[in-house]
Amino acid sequence: MKKLFAALVGCGYLLAAGTAQAVESLVFSVNVADTEVLNNYDTQQTYQALTNYLSSATGIPIKLVVGQNTTNELQRTRTGFYALILGPAHVIGSALKHGYEPIAKFPGSNKVAFVASKASNITRLDQAKGKRLGLPAQDSLATYLAKGELNAAGYHVKTFFKSVSHAHYQDSALFSLGINQVDLVAVDEGAAKKWLASNPGVIVAESPSVPAQSFAINSKIPKAQQDKLRAALLQPHPGAQTAVLNLLRIAKFEPAKREEYQYVSTLGYFTPKLLAGATIVNATEVKALFDKGVALYDTRVEHEYKEGHIKGAISLPYKENSAKEVDFDATLDSWDVAQLPKDKNTPLIFSCNGPECWKSYKSAKVALDNKYTHVYWFRGGFPEWKEAGLPTE
Repeated sequence: MKKLFAALVGCGYLLAAGTAQAVESLVFSVNVADTEVLNNYDTQQTYQALTNYLSSATGIPIKLVVGQNTTNELQRTRTGFYALILGPAHVIGSALKHGYEPIAKFPGSNKVAFVASKASNITRLDQAKGKRLGLPAQDSLATYLAKGELNAAGYHVKTFFKSVSHAHYQDSALFSLGINQVDLVAVDEGAAKKWLASNPGVIVAESPSVPAQSFAINSKIPKAQQDKLRAALLQPHPGAQTAVLNLLRIAKFEPAKREEYQYVSTLGYFTPKLLAGATIVNATEVKALFDKGVALYDTRVEHEYKEGHIKGAISLPYKENSAKEVDFDATLDSWDVAQLPKDKNTPLIFSCNGPECWKSYKSAKVALDNKYTHVYWFRGGFPEWKEAGLPTE
């Protein structure tokens, strides 16, 4: 590791302190997959080396943000917070709907595999009814693909299985399978095959393949910067690039095309298109209601509201711990209903970050459960409002 960083310095690919201070830094977000340990020294230093290489190869100051909270990453793709993103296919798929373009990817592909223990006697997915399902983190790629495939097959996760549990890492989910805490898990195909090499079990179903870790760039940054970043990733550079690729354990980056993300970008567990008792409204209708004095509640987390929101919207964050499902358990969540008007006939509008964001759906449902009679759900939320060119602040 130290030799590789010495090579970076020797080739002049580490930015000196204070270089190009007059140029605003671009924020580069790396979403670490749930198969990696975030606090691992090598992991952190590898992505810092990549950032240093991109900065020097392009002449653009770049600030690295490394995280493992995919929920937060998906939120920020919807608001265009990052200039450059490196993340799993569903993060990139979400980003492409909100002003980003794919530019490069790691070689290979990913898919989710449903692995059953030998003791479960499950050989087909339909035989898993009434069994115990184990999943990685809620917004991980494996969970995203697994829930999408289950929904596509007509199996509602919460009612089809006896229980559903989430583990922080895929290895933890597989460990639960090995000690008979669950009957079936959904993990990356590579993790599944590695586990099956030394444990009894069988793969009973797989999803279609999706691209490996990929880069997406915010189309709002200057085209000259976009071109430089694309060239730095896809066109060979001597010395430092070789060192970085060695750290990443790949031979090269490959071009990424928008159509490769079509499956994953439409598969995710979106909010439903109906909410009994509520009226679904679009941006134009929200503007008309807003102009009449109807209160609009922004249910996103505080930092999202501060980064940008509908002008005049009231921040009322919905702290979400329940599953992203129609029959979610609201008792797991936290939301201050007491901040709503006392008069239950007062019209109310709820919004968040678009069709993939469940906070406004859940808050509207909780308001209905609390006997509010005129509930409007702005399903398109802040992204639709911005796209319509309506006032923000």
